[in-house]
Amino acid sequence: MEHSTDLDELKNIVLSSTKAIIDELEKLRKQVSELESACRSAQASQSRGAGSFTGRESRGKNSNAIVEYIKSMVQSKGYVTIQELLSQFKVKPRQLVSLARNSGFKIIEGGGDYIITSIPTLVELENRLSGSHTTDVNEAEKRSGDLSGLFEVLRRYGLVYYDARIKGWRIEID
Repeated sequence: MEHSTDLDELKNIVLSSTKAIIDELEKLRKQVSELESACRSAQASQSRGAGSFTGRESRGKNSNAIVEYIKSMVQSKGYVTIQELLSQFKVKPRQLVSLARNSGFKIIEGGGDYIITSIPTLVELENRLSGSHTTDVNEAEKRSGDLSGLFEVLRRYGLVYYDARIKGWRIEID
């Protein structure tokens, strides 16, 4: 009888783990689909000549494509850098910063680059880290979940760190 109970427990563990993996894969599939859509939109915009800021109409189309691309990246991974945008769009860095700022995104300077994110995304990361009282970076990164990339880039630039006084992780952004 005990053997049967052990098998049932093992079966439940396997089913639970399988479900968690399937859920995570589905979430990743959705994110990849969103990124592909944003890339297609950006490429279509560039192929129509919108990367050349010559006329008012092309500037508007390019701006919309850039903002949509930024939105999709912030939704899928929590942030995008100006360097990443420069590889997608033929626009000056300061124009990208200005466009992102005017569109309501949070711009963070770090390591010679700009990180574009949103206030709700930063609040979400802060909430996830607030319950973590461990100094272990890997544990904090795990706790960040799908925002682990944002956690890592902010940590790399010294904008997220473990504060021993409060025994927790702190995000320091102006």
